[in-house]
Amino acid sequence: MRRTKAIKICAVLCCLLAEYSFSAGPEEKGHADPAEQLDFANGLFQRGMYKMAAAEYGKFAGEFPRADNISEAYFGLAESKFFLESYEDAIKGYENFIAAYPEDAKAALAVLRIAQGQYALNEFRKVIETAKSLDPSRLNELFRQ
Repeated sequence: MRRTKAIKICAVLCCLLAEYSFSAGPEEKGHADPAEQLDFANGLFQRGMYKMAAAEYGKFAGEFPRADNISEAYFGLAESKFFLESYEDAIKGYENFIAAYPEDAKAALAVLRIAQGQYALNEFRKVIETAKSLDPSRLNELFRQ
């Protein structure tokens, strides 16, 4: 008798917990806070998980195309592709970033990365042309080479 009662109580608790987990709020249904999602993508990138970071940056761009920090997601996506050695995709990403955000502090780094990608692809004439367009005064001290 006691055992049957305990089983019924467990069953009721399980049903309540299941209902709670299925009635998740918007954040738990894939609509995370934009800042949190971008932080997650940045964390993956910093840990060298470039493939996963690229997917998260792309997801961020798709879910929050008008976010204040969307430029960071586009740059992070291009950087992830660069470090995955997917140079053609990275170059396209950097070119799109520069076209959309020419005054961004990272635009000069994007030009440098384009040249590095072209070098990796043995496109030496393009490297020279790209390098000529680079304004070294816009490069952050950390990225001067």
